Amino acid sequence: MRKTDIAIVILLVLIAGLEIGHIALTKTKRYEKEIYLIKDGKIKSAALEEAELSIEKLSALARQRGYFNLGDIDIMLLERDGGISILPKPRARALNTKDFNFTPVREGVPIVIAKDGKIIGENLKAAGVNEKELLTLLETRGRQLSEILLATITESGRVDVFEK
Repeated sequence: MRKTDIAIVILLVLIAGLEIGHIALTKTKRYEKEIYLIKDGKIKSAALEEAELSIEKLSALARQRGYFNLGDIDIMLLERDGGISILPKPRARALNTKDFNFTPVREGVPIVIAKDGKIIGENLKAAGVNEKELLTLLETRGRQLSEILLATITESGRVDVFEK
């Protein structure tokens, strides 16, 4: 074996050892009980110490869950399995259809009716649409079948078209 081959093998063994160490260090920690990291919108310093979390790590965990402002969080709970649960403040939660007293139409799973510029006849038939209707729809959208990467239709009749 050449010296360069030996050096490469040693380097690979060292890298593998570092990876194994990294996995061990980042393994999810388990806790005896849930820990309120934020409660009533207030960061609990003692809880951060108990969980061995810095304020930077707390902020990163919040960002990973879509909360870039800790001020938007009412409760942030460190679960026993190491997971994080967040309850946003009312002004920061996403609106949903109940907020508007609205019931959305069930769309179901989309059916692929055209792919790579070709109509999928049996799917088109299953969706209750004929070829002429599909081509007319594409024309109203200024598209030709040859330009289509994917076209789908839902139970409610919504057609989504994706160009190549």
